[in-house]
Amino acid sequence: MVENLEEKILVENKDLKNKIEQMQLEYNKYSNLKHLQEESELTKIFLIQMKERYIQRRDFMKSKVKDVSTAYEKNKALLDNSATWKSLLESEEKIRRQGQVIFSMQENIKLKERQTNYEALKKDCIEMMNIVDIKG
Repeated sequence: MVENLEEKILVENKDLKNKIEQMQLEYNKYSNLKHLQEESELTKIFLIQMKERYIQRRDFMKSKVKDVSTAYEKNKALLDNSATWKSLLESEEKIRRQGQVIFSMQENIKLKERQTNYEALKKDCIEMMNIVDIKG
């Protein structure tokens, strides 16, 4: 029990020494107010410059997006008015409908094949005839 207390005291003492060292470092850092003010002023100037650069970038990107949007709308309008484009869309729709018809016909064919599958019936009839021949 005493050994545990002694260990705890040693650990706590070590922690306190570390905290004291840290506090002394912080005190030295923050005790020089003039240096802190200069540092904060430099940081402020840097941040203001960065803000201005980002504002310029944002405005530049807005103008580029506007230009691209305008070109897109112009090209889209040309495309929508193009007879070839309209013909292509109509052909695409026709192909889509034909694909649906083909799929429907394939399903219908599969259904009819199942309904008219006489192979099993044929096999049963042949087996019955073989049995009659054997008995007969």
